[in-house]
Amino acid sequence: MGRRLRHRRRSRPIYDGNVAFVDVLAVHAATTPHKAAVIEGNSTTDFESLNRRANKAANVLAGLGCDVHDRVASMWFNSTTGFELSHGL
Repeated sequence: MGRRLRHRRRSRPIYDGNVAFVDVLAVHAATTPHKAAVIEGNSTTDFESLNRRANKAANVLAGLGCDVHDRVASMWFNSTTGFELSHGL
């Protein structure tokens, strides 16, 4: 029979549950900025860097004329860059 894993309980919640999905990355960046968010091979990206780069992607898209509720087609590999772009949309 397999070993049962114990889950650590958090001493405090990261957020109260009233956070929109699009803001979860920003909340993590504010509360745990140096915690690993994405591990890809030997590269680790923390929440602060990931949030900053996702915001940069959002600003580039806005500069290209993308607006709220616009449809954007994208295609990328399963990677840190793809994660940044998806959160920038």
